[in-house]
Amino acid sequence: MDSYLPDPRDSIIFSDLFVGQTDAFGNVVTGPFAYWPTLEGRPTISRALGQEGQLLTEAQVNNIVAQNTIENTLAFTAPQVGKHVLSASFYNKMDNISKVRK
Repeated sequence: MDSYLPDPRDSIIFSDLFVGQTDAFGNVVTGPFAYWPTLEGRPTISRALGQEGQLLTEAQVNNIVAQNTIENTLAFTAPQVGKHVLSASFYNKMDNISKVRK
């Protein structure tokens, strides 16, 4: 599980195979989501690894897998009061991107 990594930036999820890598300014510049415009008018998705959110823990993944409805599964990744979990931030940005791409 990636949550066991000392540095979340080392996760394979942030490789070119999945959600891509960022430049020094946090812009996603590699992978399938490189240079996707956002609804906020940015020319790229931005990401602040290690500064915002967290990787899913094994217990959180087990909780998601145990859900029997899509509503419960998606509710788990929704922003929570006072904080964003990494997955919530990612899925929120993906939702914005999909609206731009349509």
